[in-house]
Amino acid sequence: MVNYYLKYKWSVAGNDPVKTTESIRTYETKSTFIHFRTTTSATLQIFTGMGIYEEYDYPYNPAGDYNNLGDFEKELEDLIPVNTNYTKHFTNTAPYILIKVLNTANTTTGQFNLMISNSQEKDFISASVRDSNLKLNSLVSLTRPTTDINLDILDGNITGFQNVVIKAKGSLTNNECLLMNSDIAFGYFDNTRLIRNLLFNSNQAIDTNAGNGARKILLNGLDINKKLAQVEGFTNGISNVALADSLIFVNSIEVSQAGIFGFNSGDIRVYNNGAVNIGNLLCSIEAGEGQSFNPQYEVPSAHTLYITSMSVFGNCVDDGFIKIVKYTYSSPNILYKVLDKFSVSPNMNYNRQINFTIQDGERIAIFRKSLATPQGNNDITISLYGTLKMTNLDIQSSI
Repeated sequence: MVNYYLKYKWSVAGNDPVKTTESIRTYETKSTFIHFRTTTSATLQIFTGMGIYEEYDYPYNPAGDYNNLGDFEKELEDLIPVNTNYTKHFTNTAPYILIKVLNTANTTTGQFNLMISNSQEKDFISASVRDSNLKLNSLVSLTRPTTDINLDILDGNITGFQNVVIKAKGSLTNNECLLMNSDIAFGYFDNTRLIRNLLFNSNQAIDTNAGNGARKILLNGLDINKKLAQVEGFTNGISNVALADSLIFVNSIEVSQAGIFGFNSGDIRVYNNGAVNIGNLLCSIEAGEGQSFNPQYEVPSAHTLYITSMSVFGNCVDDGFIKIVKYTYSSPNILYKVLDKFSVSPNMNYNRQINFTIQDGERIAIFRKSLATPQGNNDITISLYGTLKMTNLDIQSSI
């Protein structure tokens, strides 16, 4: 049954910063539904308490009396995007609830609709049914019979989450380098966070927009606002191709269109600063592979990356080590932290659990080094498996 309904229009910006409901009785019921929609950006706060609060007890004034809610405690706060149907369903744990709506946009024209209802049902909602979509603010326990959460994420059933695999391969080198098929000391990394002047080429002439090999490539990375973004470009054989819509960082590249071969005939490499040299190499696709093995990944704005497992495969005849590093921007410098370091050995083939948290704007990278001049085969492939979680619904990707 509907216990409370409010349709409210903001009045004077700056003098109408918050609207607080009266306390709403919840006891003798098991759960509460909250439905909310706003025409401008607003913040919704949910409080629970033991006492009674009425709006006229604490009218608005510049001293901020509207913040005095007695014995009520804040249970939840969500930033609600514009024109989004927001629903929250939770089990009642206190006799009363009340809602505060903050005029986040500081508007004089926007309005919102709020409906609160109580139910004898517990916190079951249709989004908990197998194969249905889950939104980031869906209040359900992510346990579904016969369904793996990683499969739900792959199917796109849970918004705000995506699986991430960071793949790297290469051989041991005398210098400590990124684990890729080139000798790069650190990769291109700085604090300016500017759009890169990117270009790419292949070392085979048949990788052209009408050839038998790769005809178009797709770059996945971050735009100037550090949001997830994609850029495409047609190949032109061994000639350099400049990318007009550029990125501040490239996380991976892949062949998005090909001729009869179905893959890239040659090595395709993406460079920074408009210059083809090893120091500017950002990412590459080796011949015949169709996608990159890139030992670096930078987390986009309003996201967190949780890396939970790692697979290692290789056969190293020489002594050396692998090092996994996290970089954090701290202007004017960059903070460097080693997350893991382990020795290589012959016939490496194992998986193990790890627990790395990479925050918004941080980068993870995989390095390799030989302890002496390599004498034989030292090929290594490493994959890091994780989940990228959106931490702010109000910030969307550019994809």
